[in-house]
Parts: sequence; structure tokens; C-alpha cells
Amino acid sequence: MGYFKDRLLSGRNAFISGGTSGINLAIAEALMDAGATVGVMSRKPEKVEAALALLSQKGKAFGYSADVRNFEAVSSALEQFHQAAGPIDIVISGAAGNFVAPANAMSSNGFKTVLEIDLLGSFHVYRGAYPFLRKPGASLISISAPQATETSFGQSHVAAAKAPRASCGLAPGRACGTGARSGGAGRVLALLPPPGTTSHRSQRHGGQ
Repeated sequence: MGYFKDRLLSGRNAFISGGTSGINLAIAEALMDAGATVGVMSRKPEKVEAALALLSQKGKAFGYSADVRNFEAVSSALEQFHQAAGPIDIVISGAAGNFVAPANAMSSNGFKTVLEIDLLGSFHVYRGAYPFLRKPGASLISISAPQATETSFGQSHVAAAKAPRASCGLAPGRACGTGARSGGAGRVLALLPPPGTTSHRSQRHGGQ
């Protein structure tokens, strides 16, 4: 027995960046269980293929290989999904980078890479999605992490990248002008899933 009304998202379309593994793949599965058509995007083609092999058993799913740091590639993936499925109702920015390193031993490039994937990547996803959103009514959702608000050893780069995702006031989606006050698409939300409390699905796929 599910948490929501059967086929609650029937006729709705959802796009998930980073949706080929971990908690993001679990979200894609749950959305499909609720009746949504799903598009997932990842930098690695083999991960896209593996995710589609799983998701296609549940219904209509599409996959795209693109690096969230490349706006043109992200925009093209979103356009293709829109052409295949129609107006996008849910956009989830979940692609992320992480490694453990103290700030005094981290390279500038390592710090920058995580910010580009998490923060710039989120902007690319939301900005690229904007022309293809269902207006009004679409939801933009950032997958952040507890490091956005809590200190953790070796995670200064992650904290810097996750904090804007965690704040609906600072989220890249809000910067795209999608809020109701701007006459845009709809809602901008942020989720901070705490460690150890993800579903059996995300545990099965190896976490975030």
C-alpha cells in the first residue's frame, strides 16, 4: 500500500538530473509508481542505460547523457524530453559531487568542481527547463543535504554548494524567476534528506 492516491501523477511528466543512481533513482522509481512519465539525466551513458533498464519495467521512461556543467547539453536534454513527453510538471535537481577533504588540503579545482556541479548545475537545469515547464503549476525541487546547515569534517566545499540549494530564497530555481510573484511556473522547493533515513529503494541503489 502506497502513501498516496493510486496513479496520483498519471499524465504528469518529471525530469530528474542525477536520476540514474542513489536517492535520485529512488525518486524516479517512486514518481513512476505514482503514474508519472520520467526523464533521467546523467553524465555517464552507461548509467543512463542501466537506469532505463530498471525504469522501463514500470512505464514510460527516457534517458539522456549530459553534464550539468554544460548548459547547452542540459538544455538539449530537456528539450528532447519535452518533445517526447510534453510539458514538464516536476524538475528535480539532484546531480551532485562529493569527496572528503579538509579545506587546507583541498585544491582550488576540487572546490570549484563541486560548486559547479551542485550550484551552477542546478541553475542550468532550472534555466534550461523554464521554456518547457507547465505554466502555471510546475514544481522545481532541489535535493540538498544536511551539510548545508551543519558542519561536517572534510565537507566545506559541499556546504558551500548545498546551502543555496537548501534555501528556497536563494535556490537557483528562484533565480530563474519561476515564483508566483514573477508570473512564472509555480513552486520552488528544497529537500534535505538526512543520512540513514532514505527509503529501501535508495539504499538498494547505493545512496546519494
